[in-house]
Amino acid sequence: MIRAEGPLPFARFMELALYHPAYGYYCTRRVLSGPRGDFYTSPALHPAFGALLARQVQEIWEQLGQPTPFVVEEWGAGDGQLAADLLAAAPALAPAFGASLHYVIVERSAALRRRQQRRLRPWGARVRWIASPEGEGQPAGGEAAPAPAGLVGVVLANELLDAFPVHRVVRRGNTLRELYVDLADDGFCTVEGEPSTPALAAYFARLGFLPPEGAVAEVNLAALDWLRAVAARLERGVVLLLDYGHPAEVLYSARYPRGTLRAYYRHSLSVEPYYRVGWQDLTAQLDLTSLLLEGRAAGLLPLGLARQRDFLRRLGLAAYERAVRAAGLPAAETQASLNALAALVHPAGLGGHWVVGFGRGLSGPLQGLDEAATPLTGPALADFLRPRLGWEHPAPFSRGRRGQR
Repeated sequence: MIRAEGPLPFARFMELALYHPAYGYYCTRRVLSGPRGDFYTSPALHPAFGALLARQVQEIWEQLGQPTPFVVEEWGAGDGQLAADLLAAAPALAPAFGASLHYVIVERSAALRRRQQRRLRPWGARVRWIASPEGEGQPAGGEAAPAPAGLVGVVLANELLDAFPVHRVVRRGNTLRELYVDLADDGFCTVEGEPSTPALAAYFARLGFLPPEGAVAEVNLAALDWLRAVAARLERGVVLLLDYGHPAEVLYSARYPRGTLRAYYRHSLSVEPYYRVGWQDLTAQLDLTSLLLEGRAAGLLPLGLARQRDFLRRLGLAAYERAVRAAGLPAAETQASLNALAALVHPAGLGGHWVVGFGRGLSGPLQGLDEAATPLTGPALADFLRPRLGWEHPAPFSRGRRGQR
């Protein structure tokens, strides 16, 4: 493409490196997360994550008047672990809630769809796959229904938007220059050029400032497009995003003079996007300010932000910890499970991720996002917990930040 068309905007390069159907990272890698993958995500650590999200989804269902059916639409569902844990926990929370729940997955990768379908086979027709509004995400071996309008439920995206293709820009004086990918003798190289779209200047005009002089910054226009499209389909419910990022004044400051673009391969971190193209994950921190502005502009009510550690604790993580300690498991298994729970809320790792909520038609605040909420307690998940207190491998995050996106 570069030989035929000239240098590519970095966003186009990243799109191909991650999502090309034959060579893209997410379409060819069989295992992405976990000990045999390139990074860890929260669902791979412990079923508590999905169960506590089920508690939050249950509260949304109740605030909306307990509609049936009630849809959880997950975008980028990985290997299906989060969906499986949420669906397993729902009936333990309330039988009527579990019966009302229908799970919908939007997934671009055919390889990941096959893994999801195998894992979620026990739920049969309660789980289905749909085509995205752009026509992506067709399930292997069959036709997909179009993404429905008038959605009543929860749109869930866990570590999705950080892997959307980003434009890279650099400030030169009072203007922006865009960074393009060109060919060099030994591979790819970066060159500067005029912005490929006026949306880049408009993005910073809305924020009211530019990055520092000479600083490189990422602009995730695709995330804003996605949020706007989801908002247009949401009749009543919540958009719940779990990801990492910063307010714009931090993200586009002297703290990040070279931007936040990172690559992950076999639990090692790199800043070299041109190595192992198609074999490593590429990701960048989100601009939380622009997400909140876009959600409001799209007619959604911002419900607040919370760190993942606070979000999970308000929803009852302490009950899991007590249950693990009281279960009488072998000492090594008990410690592995406790380590995994601790990793979900580690402030220097997954616990530092943000949870961002947008709503339409709700009657009140959400437990997980309400700073004044008292952490939930009680045995509501006891029946679900008993066979799931242990975990198959020690958590890797008791020290440091190894392998976390």
